[in-house]
Amino acid sequence: MSLLTLWATVGEAVWGYISHKRFMAAYSVDKRQARLAIYRRWTTSLVLLGLSVAGSFVLLPGLRLELLGLRPAYPVSRIDPALLGIIGGAGFGIVVGTVVLLVARRRSANALTYIPGGKQLEPMLPQCRDERSRYVLLSLAAAIVEELVWRGMIVFVITYIFPRSELLTVACVSGAIFGVVHLYQGALGVLVTGLIGFALCAVYVYSGSLLIPVLLHFAMDVRGILLSPKTGSAVPVTGRQH
Repeated sequence: MSLLTLWATVGEAVWGYISHKRFMAAYSVDKRQARLAIYRRWTTSLVLLGLSVAGSFVLLPGLRLELLGLRPAYPVSRIDPALLGIIGGAGFGIVVGTVVLLVARRRSANALTYIPGGKQLEPMLPQCRDERSRYVLLSLAAAIVEELVWRGMIVFVITYIFPRSELLTVACVSGAIFGVVHLYQGALGVLVTGLIGFALCAVYVYSGSLLIPVLLHFAMDVRGILLSPKTGSAVPVTGRQH
């Protein structure tokens, strides 16, 4: 468990930064192959990490999957009104943000480079049907595993070490760690993803389940399908782009 926690707090940030550097180097040579490679590499690493964390909570004495948030959300009658506000605000933000980005994208092909982390993420957006299907798979893996690790496991570790921690403090620490993990997106990207991590953690601790955070996370990540150019073909017109 200690090694997994160390990886989630430090290792993943370093590996993600190096991996994205490798992607950008490959992108300058062959854009499509670079995207396919990072989709495959990140999906595989997420699945392995998720299996490692889930396996630890199954095999280690005293632990169980429910402690990771793998349980149904509380009945509606028990849901705190604050949770409904957070979910509503997050959903509204996702919709409005997507619309704004779509409009900006229509007016300028470089619009995404002006948002936090956009310069690093824009080259990763899928360009054709083949890439979009793999991008959706990556988005699903990220939504499930990142919630499992940076909400489920990290919250468990924090509350285990500091059992009297306030929920706000737990959410802040979880969000901060989640932001640092996205170091490859730059300083503003770290700040924005940290705030997103805080909101998702708040939803988790209020609902008692990872279900809603996973759905919100997937909705945010899969928006890349809408923001990417639509070629309408299975592969780009030219295999190599410079």
